[in-house]
Formats: sequence, C-alpha cells, structure tokens
Amino acid sequence: MMPNISVQATPVCAFRGFLSQVSGAPDRGRSAARARMLRIAYILGSMVLLGGCAEHRGSSVAYVSQPSPGRYEARLVSVQVVAGGPCNFPQWPHREYVTYWICTDKTNGVVPADRLTVTYGHIGDSFRPTQEGPLHGSVSFSEGRLRVALQFPAFSDSGRLDHYGKFHLNGTYRLQTE
Repeated sequence: MMPNISVQATPVCAFRGFLSQVSGAPDRGRSAARARMLRIAYILGSMVLLGGCAEHRGSSVAYVSQPSPGRYEARLVSVQVVAGGPCNFPQWPHREYVTYWICTDKTNGVVPADRLTVTYGHIGDSFRPTQEGPLHGSVSFSEGRLRVALQFPAFSDSGRLDHYGKFHLNGTYRLQTE
C-alpha cells in the first residue's frame, strides 16, 4: 500500500485559502477596489466641506454709484458655495452671493481706511451691517480701476481686538458706473 503523501501549505497560504472559502470575504482585488473607493469618497467629501468655507470674488467689476452729493459707493460681489450645515443639513450645494459696499467721499486717488466704511448684505436689503472696529489699509482709484487693499479687525471671544486679517475681496477691479 502506498503511503498518502500530501504537500503542506505555509500558514499564510492556508489562511488565504480559508478566507477565500468563507462566504462574503473579499478577495485581494475587491479589497483594493474598495480601499480606492473609500479614498475617493473621502477626498470628494472633504472637497465639498472645505469648498463651502471659502468666499471669493464673484466678479472683476466694481460698480460705482453716487447716492448723495459727496458720497460714493463701490459695490463688490462675493460668492460662496454653501451646502447646508448642522441646522439645515439636507440641502444641495448652491452659490450664495453677498454684496459689499465700500463707501467713501471721493473716487480719485488713494483713500485711506479711516475715510472708508464697508457695509455688506444682499441687494434690496433695507439694513446693511457695517464692519466692526477700525479698518487698516486703503483703496485707490485710478485709470478706471479700483484697487482694494484692506485689513479687517478680528476679535477674540472676549471681545478684544486680536489681530487684523486680510479682506477676502482684496484685489484690482475694473470700475463701471451704475
């Protein structure tokens, strides 16, 4: 009688063989594909969440008007992508436009921040909140262009001035009268 000779597998091979026989256990290809899908979902989710946190210029045009003698307003539009939040979660991502008005007494040359007021809101609002605290920087009007270089005050939770931060709509705009 011939002895029963078998080749023994290494423990790692035996474990893989066991896993492949267990129902529902993914094989190596499925596991790699699943890991890729999770990474892609994580990256896309992060992009959506972080994308909603940024506010930027909605146009390269600043619209200038003179609502009363000696008072000028330069209107800048910002756009922000929002996608709900903890209070209004089931909401599709959409763009939210906010208008900023830089109010001054002249539209030529450099206007220092202490002669400016910045208000914001939506067009048609009867109430426009104004910035809190003194501004730093300036705006300059020249050759049909407006250059905004402002810093806004940032306050701590206790209400004290903590530092100054760059105005998110700083940059150069083409002027257009309304």
